[in-house]
Amino acid sequence: MMGGLVHSAAVMVAAATLYLNGEVTAQLTDLPLCRGNPVYSYTSAQNVFPELKNAIQKVSQNQVVTWWTDNNPDYYKEMQKLLNNCNSSTVPTIAVYGLPNKDCKAGFSNKGANKDSDMYVAFIKELASLVGTRPVNYIMEPDGVGLALDAPCGKTAGYLDNMMTAIPMLTDDNLNASLYIDVGYWSLKTDELTSEVVQAVK
Repeated sequence: MMGGLVHSAAVMVAAATLYLNGEVTAQLTDLPLCRGNPVYSYTSAQNVFPELKNAIQKVSQNQVVTWWTDNNPDYYKEMQKLLNNCNSSTVPTIAVYGLPNKDCKAGFSNKGANKDSDMYVAFIKELASLVGTRPVNYIMEPDGVGLALDAPCGKTAGYLDNMMTAIPMLTDDNLNASLYIDVGYWSLKTDELTSEVVQAVK
């Protein structure tokens, strides 16, 4: 479904843990990863646990992914801050998380402002405009594909259709964009489920 929509952008099926480990290694450029926005909890942790200072400092050298999500009312300011912190010689990583009725099965992360496809398109356009043509790694809608295949609510909410609309908006005019489709770890537990994922993202 999505295969013909992305040409020069790198599109990969990624496990759900990809955005958690702080490292995205497969990208279109050899430029180093940008660490992202400052994590103030690192400083607090060093003050509370001075014996762990060296370990915390080592962890802080890894990239922190910034979320473009309508769950956060300050998402626009956070993205401006990220792009100011990351110069054109470093690559930020952005998790895009704004599907209408997202996380429909569990309902823990569905408090966002995007209520329909039109609002979602505007949300994606905003991000594409901010990023422009600079090198960037996108992680597309964590768990979105998995829920679209596994949960009836993901199908009725049009997860795949909305993602199919969003992907070329982020990649067609930015040939420096690498895009990873997060499918949800449970979607790769069996060969049958993996086959469904492959068909969904073709």
